[in-house]
Amino acid sequence: MKLYLLFLINFLSASLVYSQNLPQDSRECGRYVSGIELSDNNPDLVKYENGFFVEVPKKYENPSGEKTKIYAYFAEKYDSSKPTYVFFLGGPGQNSHQSMSFKFNFFKTLGYNFLLMDQRGISFSRFDKVDDAVNTENYSSEYTAKDMLSVVDSLGLKKVSVYGASYGTIPATIFASMFPERTTSVVLEGVVYDGDKTIYQDLHRVKILQRYYDSLSENIKVKIETLINEKQLNEYELPGTLMAILMMYGEDMLPFYTKVLNRALIETEFKSRADLVKAWGEVSNETFPAKNSYSMVPPKLSNDICFKIEDSYDVNQILMIKEFGASELTSFTTFTLKNRKIQPLIPSGYFKSDTYKNWPNSKVYFSANNYPVKTPLFYLQGTYDGATPATGAILHFKNTPQVDSQLFLFKGSPHMPTGKIINDMNDLETEWKPLQAFFKSLLDGNGLSCDEVNLLNKTYSTAKLSSAGKNGLKNCKYIK
Repeated sequence: MKLYLLFLINFLSASLVYSQNLPQDSRECGRYVSGIELSDNNPDLVKYENGFFVEVPKKYENPSGEKTKIYAYFAEKYDSSKPTYVFFLGGPGQNSHQSMSFKFNFFKTLGYNFLLMDQRGISFSRFDKVDDAVNTENYSSEYTAKDMLSVVDSLGLKKVSVYGASYGTIPATIFASMFPERTTSVVLEGVVYDGDKTIYQDLHRVKILQRYYDSLSENIKVKIETLINEKQLNEYELPGTLMAILMMYGEDMLPFYTKVLNRALIETEFKSRADLVKAWGEVSNETFPAKNSYSMVPPKLSNDICFKIEDSYDVNQILMIKEFGASELTSFTTFTLKNRKIQPLIPSGYFKSDTYKNWPNSKVYFSANNYPVKTPLFYLQGTYDGATPATGAILHFKNTPQVDSQLFLFKGSPHMPTGKIINDMNDLETEWKPLQAFFKSLLDGNGLSCDEVNLLNKTYSTAKLSSAGKNGLKNCKYIK
């Protein structure tokens, strides 16, 4: 790999930094860019978001020591008459600048102030210096929870509701556990329970993929085998694509994907991977109507490659290894198709890059058992979730809540099941109301009655929702 030599000159000395020792997100640029510099080069976005910075300790164990800056903003203008909920995003490594999406437009309509932040190391919350960016000691989910409290404190907010999505369910759980007096309620969607057992060593995904592959016609199976033997496809491609679809779209998308495979592999002469993309576009246009949404004028973003706002692979890699066991010899992120069997490739998880410094000597992975929650706690979980399997949500529900709690299972739904419902809507202004009432009830700290669960099922055909309650909240079975 070619090394790009950077000269970093200050008044006292000059040092050499090689591209391979830059964070992954900086290598294409060729130099490290801080969050402040990134924000300065995207002023239209910062202005649009009314964004602000909060200074926080680099290490909370030394609160009077060195500081770093965290970027946060309200999705709409702050209204002191409304309660506030804070949003922990997923990844880890996902930046917060999604507020123009169809789904995030919905989250603005709940009668709450909607507060987001770039987690440390990500986007506008990147560290000032590259040495801090690659220091693994500067990252933890507890730090993320404490950073959010610092943001909340800076705004003078006494109490907030908490929403966590995917990885965000971890800092959301930690926040509620550590700061119960500041937490009204907690909503977790796509739930992580135990970092070393249910994420990178779980065979739930294999079962989902195999069940679908077995359902394909003999013609499609033979064609896939032929293409793999002729090396037009490799044994990783279709399982990987399938996993992404099942994780994000769920069981309802399987007939769609079967049509795509039939179009690309059977109806037309498959020549390259581009034919799969073409078939996807054709079948999508035939199947899904164009959506109506809020008309929004997106802010202008920098075109310079150094100032693009993207998710952070670095933070993802660091936290996945530190807190989830993604570098264990039994971990896997890749699947193969051999002899019509879907198999995990072990190990195919992450590895500890020399770029990152100060890896901990001992392994202490996240477990929700260490963070009991004494505020109302609600779970939104798809049973077809390939990213955070439903078993994790069930274990979290059984072991973590200390007061009222309710688990909502969406049968056949994927990772982020309510996101799928929102994306399936054609027009937020006419279709949001039952789901809006659902979210508001949970953020307020109230569970749902069986009548309310049934109303959601009648309104949203793909919800297939059932619930289990603790401490007086009702169990509501899904009825076909």
